[in-house]
Amino acid sequence: MINDPFDVLSSRLLSDEHGHAIPMAEALGRAVDLVNHPPHYRHPSGIECIEITRHCSFDLGNAIKYIWRADAKNGAQDLRKAQWYLRDILSTGQCSFPPHKAKHLLIEANMADHDEQRVSMLAAICQGRLDAAIMMIDEVIDASVGDRL
Repeated sequence: MINDPFDVLSSRLLSDEHGHAIPMAEALGRAVDLVNHPPHYRHPSGIECIEITRHCSFDLGNAIKYIWRADAKNGAQDLRKAQWYLRDILSTGQCSFPPHKAKHLLIEANMADHDEQRVSMLAAICQGRLDAAIMMIDEVIDASVGDRL
């Protein structure tokens, strides 16, 4: 039984304005705008996820969003959601490439990112290699399960 919701929140990590992981409870203690600028959508590049996804199709934008925030929010669950959207793009014949503006913002974000796995997944999406991104997500999920054993 959970007596204090901050007990749960303290185990969840978000990113501060510099992209450093901080406990959610600490972030909530700060003046954080969880509606307009949630910390889990911030990036070391200074680019917010919505700046990219607003230019994309629904499925592609959601796939990017879930990869973008996975480390700061729901981990493997977010990555599985990203896979679902990527597979939906492929199965419905949607365009596999991000629009010009989104592509350039993804490249800029990747240049400032130190998370090699996220960089690789987003780079594959940037190149329209959605099958490769799906396989990379499988590898990340498998590795995270292995780390917990």
